[in-house]
Amino acid sequence: NQDNDETKELIDSLKSFGQGGEYADPTTDTAFKHLLSPAIEENKEIIKSFLNTFVPAFAHDAVKDVREASIAVPTLPKPHLKQTFMDMHVISQSGHHYVIEMQAHRHINFDERVLYYSASTYSQQLSEKELQDPMWYRNLKPTIAIQVLGYDTNRALGIKDKVPDSLIERAKNNPLPDDQFMKHYIMTDKHSGQEIKHLQMIQIELPRARKNIFPPQKDFSLTDWWLSVFKFAPQYTQEAISDLNKQGIVIPVVIAQALERLYFPKWNPQEIHEYKTDTIEKEKYAVEFASERAEGKAEGKAEGKQEEKIEIAKNMIAKGIDLETISSITGISIEEISKL
Repeated sequence: NQDNDETKELIDSLKSFGQGGEYADPTTDTAFKHLLSPAIEENKEIIKSFLNTFVPAFAHDAVKDVREASIAVPTLPKPHLKQTFMDMHVISQSGHHYVIEMQAHRHINFDERVLYYSASTYSQQLSEKELQDPMWYRNLKPTIAIQVLGYDTNRALGIKDKVPDSLIERAKNNPLPDDQFMKHYIMTDKHSGQEIKHLQMIQIELPRARKNIFPPQKDFSLTDWWLSVFKFAPQYTQEAISDLNKQGIVIPVVIAQALERLYFPKWNPQEIHEYKTDTIEKEKYAVEFASERAEGKAEGKAEGKQEEKIEIAKNMIAKGIDLETISSITGISIEEISKL
């Protein structure tokens, strides 16, 4: 009963927090991990659908195993320390390795970091027994890292740090076309165009998926459904889903399964509490992103940065977040927030 009371209190606080319906935002760490948790057998179908949708070469390859990353990168400073991983390592029937990660917050050298992780997975895929084979390298299988990003790299203007923001030049010199929301990195010879496909990165930039994907329409493709879940899951409600059925809009079985995994009233209190913390962190990142945009503009635009913080503060007020938290995240005084 105590657990039930705590769960109800947390759910009520999330609703007042502006979460809309009762489906969690999968771009948060807790919800993303819950969506793809290897502990649930039906999640293999969810992951398979995700890979079929966003990885061109997956070609309906059966999912053989799903697990959290098994080796810490970098190595843990002490043995037997608890490891926490937010990415999922999928091994298909053909032996291909897929590492799926959610990255809502942009930081410097993110691409370099995930390339390091991908190379680590690629280099550690063989067992000690397999490495004893003189032709061990013939057993190597491709590793494809997939990142779901919560930011638009074309709009990145630079984060101030002691090291250069390497993304800025890449995006400036080779921006994504307006109608494109995915990147696919493959080692390619610049002279012949020959490709080595054993190490790849695929990035899905959610903000760039600008097609009208909510509310759902009858002509939705599976890609549209997945993008709708990733971008608008908190706006779904059980009532809205019932209305879709009345309109003859059929939710694909695997998307219904994905929404069921995001239905946080069925989570335990600890998971719901962690999810609420995630949502606050997401609001905090919105301020940091506003700061990046403001700092990347010409000198004398400081007022623009302050205006964006005020808008964020107003949104947080509308979501019922307490003044102390808003002040801590935005840097605006409680007195000024009260006036808003």
